[in-house]
Amino acid sequence: MSHPYALVLPARRGAGVRAYAVPQRRTTALTLLLIMSAMSLLGCSGSNTDDPFAPATVNNISNRSFTFAQGAKATLAAALGLAAGEAFTLQFGSVGGTNVAPVSLNAGGSVASGTVTLSPCILRFDRSTFPTGRGPQNDTPFTIDPCDVHRDTLTLRLTVGNGETALSLVPQVLPSTNVALVLTSDGRTGSYTVVDLATRLVFQELWRAGVQQDAIARVFKNRVYVVNRSGNSSLQVLTPSLGFLTPPSGEFPLGNDTAPQDIVFLSATKAYVSRLASPTLLVIDPTTLVRLRDIDLSALVQPNDPDGAPEPAAMLIHNSLLYIALRHLDRTQAAPPAIARGTVAVFDTTTDRLVTVLRLQGSNPASELQWSPTLNRILVSTVGTSASLDGGIEALHPDTNTLDPRAVVRAAALGGDITAFVIVSRSQGFAVVREAQEAYHLATFDPSTGQQVARLTGATPGLAAHLAINSQQEVYFAVTDVTTRTPGLRIFDATTAREITATPLPVGLLPPRFTLFLE
Repeated sequence: MSHPYALVLPARRGAGVRAYAVPQRRTTALTLLLIMSAMSLLGCSGSNTDDPFAPATVNNISNRSFTFAQGAKATLAAALGLAAGEAFTLQFGSVGGTNVAPVSLNAGGSVASGTVTLSPCILRFDRSTFPTGRGPQNDTPFTIDPCDVHRDTLTLRLTVGNGETALSLVPQVLPSTNVALVLTSDGRTGSYTVVDLATRLVFQELWRAGVQQDAIARVFKNRVYVVNRSGNSSLQVLTPSLGFLTPPSGEFPLGNDTAPQDIVFLSATKAYVSRLASPTLLVIDPTTLVRLRDIDLSALVQPNDPDGAPEPAAMLIHNSLLYIALRHLDRTQAAPPAIARGTVAVFDTTTDRLVTVLRLQGSNPASELQWSPTLNRILVSTVGTSASLDGGIEALHPDTNTLDPRAVVRAAALGGDITAFVIVSRSQGFAVVREAQEAYHLATFDPSTGQQVARLTGATPGLAAHLAINSQQEVYFAVTDVTTRTPGLRIFDATTAREITATPLPVGLLPPRFTLFLE
């Protein structure tokens, strides 16, 4: 479905009029021509060629969303594979110093994504959820010439060869604060999407393959740090003020196949990075991305662990102490089993020396480490052996650095492994529960009793689901089913547990895997 279109733009006004000698018999005609030109320049003619539109550039489309509320007329609509008059939205991602940008087209609940090359606008969509025969299909480039932007309103105008045009509303600009940054992945490639928390406007897939397929993110001093956890693992900086692009020298290698897990920040000059497959804890300067030193963790390896690492995973800094969850897995096996109960190592961040080691009741602590001021506890969830229901959310007392013998909630009470959770109050918590065959559902529980309150969703097969809560008391639950045409985010009121979204908030063609709030 290749549809090249071209339109010659009106010529610009001349820079001036030159005087030169002419024969006497042409004076009258020349005088008339000069008068008509002057009238045109003064706006006194119906053929004014002063066009307020100029060809679109990377500066005026990058990180912007253009909604065509009236859709397009027949010719342009046919080129896009849409019905005449059907509303659609074009979203352009970060350009990053080139003339090529990610682009997505959304219409009627379906989405196509690809790239746009300027100028003219050459659109190529290589992924699409539109049904066959409707909407942009894969690898069908077409050219719109001109596609131009109004100098004052920045609205986008698309024009085809017969003079037919479509005009967008005033564009929405990608915000850098009060947003959710959503890392997305289908298990093969990764991307990231931004959601405006106030309007819930979604800027989908700002840069496909911009992050790896297995990644988490943390925020510190207006920078986002992405931990790319597989393959050529790395620590990658995203700068929100630059459209969430990675600046030059903004990526730090963490070692091939070291399986980095987390990063925590003590100051602008000191941060810790845990790596599952390394017996050392990495200390870096997060501002300069310079390696400072390694902390030896080999003394924490279990005697029967043949891989030589204690599997450091999630981390937390609280009261100047560093807490590291150690998973104690045998990574020499294809599906690494836990060979001992999980532990939490506590380090003094001033001296980087070990203070104590707390042994958990369950094995394989797989969730994030969380500080709950409501419960005055540090929390982590163990998942034990798959489908064994022998784990749960456990609590550490930070005042005494001891294990609270009473679990917050057991996996058996919720009917599956608790892979992610948030605590709202003493009587309200949310948990992602993994059932058999890697299906996930969302449930609420009472931390004071350890009992389930309600099951909020059905089981959805797919990738590991994530859960996050923002300052507006909204819980974001990732729908990771890769068979769903538009996987996305379901949003719940943290107090009432009622769902806010009527349908999952679409975040692009890749399922959401991790949500980070920048507020």
